[in-house]
Amino acid sequence: MSVTTSPYFFFEFVSDRTGSTFECLLDRGAFEPCTAPWTYVGLAPGPHGFAVRAMRGRTGPAASFRWAVAFDPARPPETTITRHPDDPSTVTDATFSFHAEPEGAPFECRLDDAPFEPCSSPKQYNRLGEGRHTFRVRAVGAGGRRGPPASHP
Repeated sequence: MSVTTSPYFFFEFVSDRTGSTFECLLDRGAFEPCTAPWTYVGLAPGPHGFAVRAMRGRTGPAASFRWAVAFDPARPPETTITRHPDDPSTVTDATFSFHAEPEGAPFECRLDDAPFEPCSSPKQYNRLGEGRHTFRVRAVGAGGRRGPPASHP
């Protein structure tokens, strides 16, 4: 059984039969329609099981995966910026890449004094005005806990 510290898990799956649809199941729930990639957020600590089956005229056998989540849900995620423009820079376009620990958390970004808004990595800004700009990004963890923002510069 795999162990992760992330309360988020996503699954990629395909069928060798064109036109298939899928049903997914988490833990002891019921199979329900799903599409790849299929994501679960806010998983509780402990063991989990996932199964997926393809359907095209008839239901195929289920593929499954078991893992355990071992994390402290009270600990907010930590965000790291992995790519950013030079400081200072003469370009007016800026691209930022970032990730969070635990992985899979959604992000909120902010440029200068604008409010935080949902975003994903990489985040691109175009035609920035002259002058100094500050980029901030934070991950949103289990229960909506926001981690401290990472910033550049």
